[in-house]
Amino acid sequence: MYNRLLLSSRSCYKGNPLHLFVIVRDFLAMVDKVCLEIMKNMQRRKIGSRYRMLRGGVP
Repeated sequence: MYNRLLLSSRSCYKGNPLHLFVIVRDFLAMVDKVCLEIMKNMQRRKIGSRYRMLRGGVP
């Protein structure tokens, strides 16, 4: 099964050599989106913990 997938993917790239770059670009865009979501969540937690500390709660 793996060999067939490997062969079919190689033949696909022979037809359009830029296809690999499109896949890599899309993958990097997804990674960038996930990193931004993680950063936003971390900032929300940081702001929420500051608010709890100001009110006298446990962070």
